[in-house]
Amino acid sequence: DRSGFEKLAYSDIEKGASIFDVVFPDVLLSEIFNPSASNRKKALEQKLLKFDRIYLFTHNDGASIISHNGIFKNIISGKFPHAYFASIKPQEVLESVNFKWLREYMDSKNRNLNQRGYHYHLDGSDEGKSFNDLIDMLADNNSMDDVEKKGFKKFFKRLAVPGSSQEPEDIAKSVDILILINKFGQNTETYEDLEKIIEMEVPYNSLNDRNKYLLFYDWMIYYLTIGESVPMKGLDKSYFNDMMYCYYMPFCDVFVADDKIFPSILKPVCDRFDFINFMTFNEFKDRFLQ
Repeated sequence: DRSGFEKLAYSDIEKGASIFDVVFPDVLLSEIFNPSASNRKKALEQKLLKFDRIYLFTHNDGASIISHNGIFKNIISGKFPHAYFASIKPQEVLESVNFKWLREYMDSKNRNLNQRGYHYHLDGSDEGKSFNDLIDMLADNNSMDDVEKKGFKKFFKRLAVPGSSQEPEDIAKSVDILILINKFGQNTETYEDLEKIIEMEVPYNSLNDRNKYLLFYDWMIYYLTIGESVPMKGLDKSYFNDMMYCYYMPFCDVFVADDKIFPSILKPVCDRFDFINFMTFNEFKDRFLQ
């Protein structure tokens, strides 16, 4: 991602390019060409030009760059060659590609996470309320004391109710349950049904490549949506930009970032999908660039 790219020294570029084909998804090129700080643009572009060739995700004819959503649509339509890569001289990219539209789209997604997207609507109100508001209302309606209320809250957390935790792993568990219900048709008519679902593991890695990627795509949408509304620990206002990179991970051997918080958000993803290989920049440098 952009943080990993910025960390590369010029000498690292030659060394890394001798081992890997370095893939530049549209989100990375957008952050290079349209950085949030304009004075960084020249430095990023000069570093890009140090590559002899870079690899882009393109449509099968190689005529245009494909986004993660384009890859998804191709897979839905039954086309599943792993993403087509075009090898291009960086200068050609600088001269011909304008990613300002994508940067504007990403910037539109970067909003104050204190303005949470709560989904609990209580007593017929149109105003979204938090998980704690929900617990307070249920406790008041059932005349619970503080001990009972605390136990009730733990019960909801065990069910992985969205909003009951801000921890990435707990949010990922909420996503697992949604996947089991919405994608695998698990029944939720009784409490016993819920107990059964809580203990189930989703067979992510037993699926074929096509179905695994489609399920991964749905999983990421749930993870982003719940993570934003909580908000999940480790998210900042640029979380949407950061998470866009995840959609390309199934098509790359290694994903490298130099972010101190991002690994904690990625861990639940890596734990579930065996095609994800994430490294911090320091891990990558120690292993491949010495």
